[in-house]
Amino acid sequence: MLTKEQADSISDSLLAQEAQKIARDRNHHARAVHPLYRFPELSSVQPWQRQQIVRSAGKLADKCLPVLLSAFIFVTAVLAVAFFASPQYQTLRVFLVILVCAGVPLALVRRHFMRRYAVALCRQLVGTKSS
Repeated sequence: MLTKEQADSISDSLLAQEAQKIARDRNHHARAVHPLYRFPELSSVQPWQRQQIVRSAGKLADKCLPVLLSAFIFVTAVLAVAFFASPQYQTLRVFLVILVCAGVPLALVRRHFMRRYAVALCRQLVGTKSS
């Protein structure tokens, strides 16, 4: 007959094996993070958690005033070119210039704030694991 301690240790080891199997399956089926948002700080969490952290950081960054201002400038510039460009200009070239001059800074500003939030979320997640 097993003692209570032996039964507890057996059940704990079985639960740990099952948890490892579930984590292995989750990590195997985890979607990769977009290369623009692969921050080194994400290596501190499990692969299946990375996509969730990047998604949450994106939602938080999209509410940030500098990101909203960059998006407003981008949309205003594209609409101004579409409205005020005369037909003799090569609109494709003008549009590409606007896209590069306003769209790239928008992406970089958003990435900067996403990284800030992703680092905070990673620290919070790692801190709760160790506690």
